[in-house]
Amino acid sequence: MLDCWMAFDVAYTVRLAETLRPYRLKWIEECLIPEDFDAHVALRQRLRGRRLRPASTGTPTSVPVGGQPPDRRHPPA
Repeated sequence: MLDCWMAFDVAYTVRLAETLRPYRLKWIEECLIPEDFDAHVALRQRLRGRRLRPASTGTPTSVPVGGQPPDRRHPPA
């Protein structure tokens, strides 16, 4: 598994996947910006037929600003 911190574009991710193919990686985590849906579709199409899957995107956006879970930022009234 690679965790890429949303640093790649589609072309670079595909090149990286091809380069690392001999290592039999199972997935690339957070290779694209989570909100770029078109890029995710394009990447999925370009990686079709390979075992390597782009996966698990958006985890940085699941924690509110400040890194606190919602129940700590806004305690119940």
